[in-house]
Amino acid sequence: MKNLWVLLLLVLPMHVLAQDEIKPFYGQELSFGINSPGIDIRLESDEKVQQVRGEELFWNIAYKIKLTPEQTMRMGINFNILPAASQKYWVRGLNAGYQYQFNSPSMRWQWFIGGDVVFLYDVTYTGETIDTLNPVALVEREWEIGLGPVAGVQFRISPRFSVTSEVGCYGAFRNSRISTDEIPPLEQSSSNDFTFNFHRLFSVGFGYHFGAFTPAPARDEAPDEPDNE
Repeated sequence: MKNLWVLLLLVLPMHVLAQDEIKPFYGQELSFGINSPGIDIRLESDEKVQQVRGEELFWNIAYKIKLTPEQTMRMGINFNILPAASQKYWVRGLNAGYQYQFNSPSMRWQWFIGGDVVFLYDVTYTGETIDTLNPVALVEREWEIGLGPVAGVQFRISPRFSVTSEVGCYGAFRNSRISTDEIPPLEQSSSNDFTFNFHRLFSVGFGYHFGAFTPAPARDEAPDEPDNE
């Protein structure tokens, strides 16, 4: 019995890889994935450079719809897996963009590049208070808007399911304000800077494909040899 399980584990993946014809191709995809911590390099208003290394993983939900067999519109939302006690919201950012899929000799492996517009908003308790008769907590509100490239590869497990891995970065304008946690908030300080963020040092997502059928992407194939009669 043990040898049978070993044989199945060896044969089934080879059988899947051998089935290169993945048909049909569906026009829409919904994926759920995880992003590794990023690295944020900030050029602050006083011309100082600060590097902030992320320590948290983020969930990512993405929706993609094909415009043509090679071109896809993409959008997504990122949020904390386990937000720290100092963080007020789970949602961290939104992104929307475009990706182009290269010709591939295999229907299973699809390589692509693209770009995203990224928006990030975060509210964090600083742990400080205003020293008054009724202490009021201070919070830091940050938002970023930027643009950057992405690149990745998708492996089609079946017509319905796939696994995708991406890397990406973006440059953005960032605004940070520290104010009281009350309505209306009393602003204490404000700063603007430019940030370059490697927000996807590594990410992996599992996708489900659905919707109307689309033509399969073009493949790099050797030309047919003419018949010699």
